[in-house]
Amino acid sequence: MGLPPSGGRLEASNITGIAFQTLFQLSLTGWGAEDMPLAYQFGYNLNYLDPYGEVVYLNSMYSDRHTLDTFFPAGQAMPSYTVQVTGFVRSALGIIASTNLDLSVRPPPQGAITSAFHKVEDEDPETALITGSMLTQALPANSPQLPSLLNLVDSRAKITNLGANLPMTTEIMAESSNFLYMLANKGLQTQQVVDQFKGVVDVAIREKRLKVGAALSQEVDLAGTLLKCLDALLPGQSPPPPTLDTRGLSALNQFSVDSRLLQQAQDVRSPAEQISALQQLKAVEHRIGTTIMMQLLVG
Repeated sequence: MGLPPSGGRLEASNITGIAFQTLFQLSLTGWGAEDMPLAYQFGYNLNYLDPYGEVVYLNSMYSDRHTLDTFFPAGQAMPSYTVQVTGFVRSALGIIASTNLDLSVRPPPQGAITSAFHKVEDEDPETALITGSMLTQALPANSPQLPSLLNLVDSRAKITNLGANLPMTTEIMAESSNFLYMLANKGLQTQQVVDQFKGVVDVAIREKRLKVGAALSQEVDLAGTLLKCLDALLPGQSPPPPTLDTRGLSALNQFSVDSRLLQQAQDVRSPAEQISALQQLKAVEHRIGTTIMMQLLVG
């Protein structure tokens, strides 16, 4: 095993800016390793103080480009509005080094959000998917703009038909699932989100992309990303009643036991439609679990 890349730094054209207005030019410079060539990836984290805060990737795959131009959503840690940017450098043997840089990104005026929505229409599919994730983070819970954002991103990225506009890579599947997770976590738990999530799971299983232990081997943990999205769509247990009467509504009122109760209250689906969605998600949960279990048994 070689050593991880070293000797470099992560730089930005400016350290302060306005969300969705200021273009930040990121650069990973000065890196070297025993095993060349090097590959690069960028991401950011709004919840960097949370030990479970996750990085949102700005490019789904490693590439030979060591620079990236991007906007950011506003930071959440007042008063500094810090966004922690992470640069990843991977050697030819797959050994990864990372470094962080804190930026101050202040909230945008409303016009900037509207402008970012319009930009999605002209962006390439992967960039539209990334911008969609950023906008989801910027919008408040249960925002009436969330359904429009989903439709807009899907018109470019074709989440409903992975492979049409984007390659069916593990990274793209994870990125699509993460976007759906953000939407569900903000309260958009509609049948459309459920259908798109089921589609990503179908492709992941068909293409044999769910790998046990991926996170430990520094690979993309697609299984973990899918389960995270599933948890956002299906928090807690949800035993459906045998018939669609008032007991069904009672079961729906009880299946979420955390702050997402408010989000569930915004669901415009009928009790019958909600119960059907819950049953579909439980079936998806079983499929993912069975796929992982088969790998463990075969391995």
